[in-house]
Amino acid sequence: MMFVSVLIGAGAAVAMIGGIARWGGERRRTLLLHLIWGAVFLYPVVFTVLDARSVYNGADARLVDDRMFASVNAAWSAFTLLICAALILGLLVHARREVLNRLDASRAMTFGLILFLATTGGLAAIAGSWNRVLGVGLVAGVLVALLLSGEPLSALLARLQIAGRVLIGGSLISAIVWPGWSFVPFGHGGREFFGIGSRLIGLTPSSNYLGILAVICVYAELAQARQAGRRPNPIWLLLAAGTCLWSQSRTAYLVLILLAIFFAPWMPRRKLLWDRIRVGTLLALLVTSMLVPLAFAFSSMAHNDTLSRLVTGRFGAWDAAIEAFADHPVAGYGPEAFGQAFWDTYGSPEGQTYANAHNVWLDVLAATGLLGGAAFLVFVILLMRQAVTGPLMARDVTLGALVLVMAQMPLGTPFRLHGLSSNLITVAIALAVVAASDQHGAIRRAETGSEVEELA
Repeated sequence: MMFVSVLIGAGAAVAMIGGIARWGGERRRTLLLHLIWGAVFLYPVVFTVLDARSVYNGADARLVDDRMFASVNAAWSAFTLLICAALILGLLVHARREVLNRLDASRAMTFGLILFLATTGGLAAIAGSWNRVLGVGLVAGVLVALLLSGEPLSALLARLQIAGRVLIGGSLISAIVWPGWSFVPFGHGGREFFGIGSRLIGLTPSSNYLGILAVICVYAELAQARQAGRRPNPIWLLLAAGTCLWSQSRTAYLVLILLAIFFAPWMPRRKLLWDRIRVGTLLALLVTSMLVPLAFAFSSMAHNDTLSRLVTGRFGAWDAAIEAFADHPVAGYGPEAFGQAFWDTYGSPEGQTYANAHNVWLDVLAATGLLGGAAFLVFVILLMRQAVTGPLMARDVTLGALVLVMAQMPLGTPFRLHGLSSNLITVAIALAVVAASDQHGAIRRAETGSEVEELA
């Protein structure tokens, strides 16, 4: 069944590629990019419909069985991967010099990303987890396709804004038309912030997904506005920020707070002060996110009722992750960490199982050990380096992606490579890598005198 699903997805991709092969190079590239972005952002809607939010509503609510659900995922992944491969192959054949220049322009960020992807994928291959290898390959395919597509950062941001407005607007409409479908059931993880007793999900898989999508749209709008020297669109910012608040995603709330700090300054004479605040805040967040798990491991934090309520009982996942890392310090437990076999070995004190550690560092260390942890740290440091240097839009976009990744570190769903289910992080990182390429290209053009780029 799985093999047949992959063939169906591959056949659909080949048919689409063949159908647009007669178009010219530029138009063909644009159409393939439409397909990639469509596959990435239509996936959460299809996932939501087929899965029927079984996490919230129980496994009986799922519209298809596990086998059919896995088959749809396989077909969708094969389709997306082949579309990415077609775009990359076409660029290598028809625009080889442009591709090489783009890779050279973002060599530091590309190196960091490849290091992390190769480490994760290599450990998965050694463990024989080919589903995870496919997931890593799919994420890598989307990233490379967007990087080498040749579209400027501003065009990619415009595409992101279109996808974000469709999903956010559709989610807000569904909250009115179909409220029973659009909110987390009250019996599942009750949460109330700002007097709001409901958590909006809308057309997405979870309230966290919707909240993170909203904050990505917020920082994309802020970056575009600052680059153009205009005021951000107040209606769109209000809708995105309101959606974020309504989702009640703690990670998204943290991102909003950090964006308020990082994007607040508009007065040039205070630029140096604000740059220092940005760097200091980023370093403090990074160090704190690394020290919190250590403090937990060597203290009585797990027995503090107030803290336990704040993290909604996730100390059990932290404890299991620390045990797994202690047993497998070099390469980690493996890509199946936090699966059923994992919990059979490292049972949670509360008897509850979790899909991940709900802490980036503990999750990476438990699954991939010191090898994966070191690779991830290198990538984060390279993100930080780019976030405080270079042209204004490149710096702002990288800063937004970095804030998104770092806000996941304390309690959020980690940056794990599960294929398109991680597409928000994938797209944010892709934008940061493209920003590095645009930044380097702008500096090179300014040095040759072919273009004057305003560096802020």
